[in-house]
Amino acid sequence: NATLSWSSSVAATSLVEVATNPAFTAGSIVFSQTVSGTSASIAGLTAPQVYYWRVRASNTCGDASVSAVYAFQVGNASCDNNFSSTDVPKTIDQATVNTASSTLNVGSGNIIEDVNVSVTINHSYVGDLRASLVSPNNDTLALFDQPGVPASQFGCNGVNVDVIFDSEAADDPAVLDAQCSASLPAISGTFQSIDPLSALNGKSAQGNWKLLVTDTYPEDGGAIAAWSLSFCFPAAVAPGSIL
Repeated sequence: NATLSWSSSVAATSLVEVATNPAFTAGSIVFSQTVSGTSASIAGLTAPQVYYWRVRASNTCGDASVSAVYAFQVGNASCDNNFSSTDVPKTIDQATVNTASSTLNVGSGNIIEDVNVSVTINHSYVGDLRASLVSPNNDTLALFDQPGVPASQFGCNGVNVDVIFDSEAADDPAVLDAQCSASLPAISGTFQSIDPLSALNGKSAQGNWKLLVTDTYPEDGGAIAAWSLSFCFPAAVAPGSIL
């Protein structure tokens, strides 16, 4: 949806028109509605597309002149821009409390519209693990933290993690935290991360990303086996017309 707003000191109502042509020719008008107040929400717009809009205010004294024509564009997203780390496997030592770090370089300087993170970790006791993502801007976002704790003292005693983190996922972090399958992997599926990945939207994707996996208890070990990032970037919108 797009929300249009304007100012008026005299209007009781306003006729709002939105069109795909700046001349508002027949067949190009996609929205025409009289509203009270000084804003209108427009639904059902197509991406990518440039739209043009104008307003005519009215009150008990009559109709005002039609406003100047304004324009806005509805962007589209180019998704499934996938980048996989080649800095794997990275050992998670079984003898100590330690943090394994793996890097992934993204060469694209595009602005992030959405990002998902896929993580595969081989480990003999996943309840010991916490993981976070570090962006090239040093934003550090918690993905998960010791699944099964504090519901149980030592967390999930299962083996291996194979998950995707997506801000739009139906399952929140609590669902991941409660999962502990006896089969492999112990934790799998698509979940929201503890810190929302949407915090990265609007920032550049370019640079070195890091996946940090901390083993909070000795005796069990494993490795970061694989991880990747999948981005949506804004797609170009064709130039609009000039009156």
